[in-house]
Amino acid sequence: TTGTAVAAAGTGPAGVAITCCLDAPGWMQKRYSMSIMNTLANLPPGWKIQLFYKHGNDQARKGIIGSPGLGRLVASGDVVLTESPEYMKKLTRGEVYLSHWLWESVVADRVMVFGHGMSFCGNSPLLINDPKFQGYDYISSDDGGVTLLNRQIMVTLLQRWLPQAGGSEESRYMKGAHNPLGMLRHKLRQKETMATLGLKIAPAHVTNEFVLGNQVNESFPVPVTISGTMSNFKLEDRAAYLELCPEIKMVFPSLHGPGCFGAKSTLNAQQCYDSLCVTNPKPSGC
Repeated sequence: TTGTAVAAAGTGPAGVAITCCLDAPGWMQKRYSMSIMNTLANLPPGWKIQLFYKHGNDQARKGIIGSPGLGRLVASGDVVLTESPEYMKKLTRGEVYLSHWLWESVVADRVMVFGHGMSFCGNSPLLINDPKFQGYDYISSDDGGVTLLNRQIMVTLLQRWLPQAGGSEESRYMKGAHNPLGMLRHKLRQKETMATLGLKIAPAHVTNEFVLGNQVNESFPVPVTISGTMSNFKLEDRAAYLELCPEIKMVFPSLHGPGCFGAKSTLNAQQCYDSLCVTNPKPSGC
């Protein structure tokens, strides 16, 4: 059933958190259950999680269907699995997120898009349905790693703007981007786009309570979510957020991987690539 049909019938969930599980490396697949359980534990009552994965993708099947923890959540009805049509199996991540099919398949109108490089902070006093977040069509982190929006925004954007963009460099860049919603953030915040679509985008002070940005938020210490590894933070500020929101530690591929996340003097690109299993061919053990 499409998101439109469910919403119209009034039988769908109050909201849905969605993510695409596509071609993640093995270490990230093992963390799917932890990431999804963290999200589920911090969603408001009546919300569900919807996982999209590519048709016939063995990598996705291994990470989702092969996880006992996720299997239990699917069986409980808290997590909905949605497999893409066969014709989409060769699409890039960007093309999947910018497809009409995905947004027509979303099971609720209020949507949170999350990746596996973010985490909810259980110590935050707010939920994503807090009144201060209501009334805004779009709230997003700088990198697009976590986004709260109304489904109709994407439906309208796909109908009005992407067909006009056609084969433009901007359109090709977004469709090929690992996180196209981060690219869309800049498009949506343009005055012309906001005026054309009638968007109400959250101001900075509201966004900073929803997701930790690129700087310390002195007025609100524990945001609802943190996206990324806070790589540009001072050591003491990063340590403070790790203490306030220990859940974010799960996004680090290795807590003892100085090649990826150590001081500049210890960074080692090849060692990092090997540990992340993203090279081709992959090293042994991946």
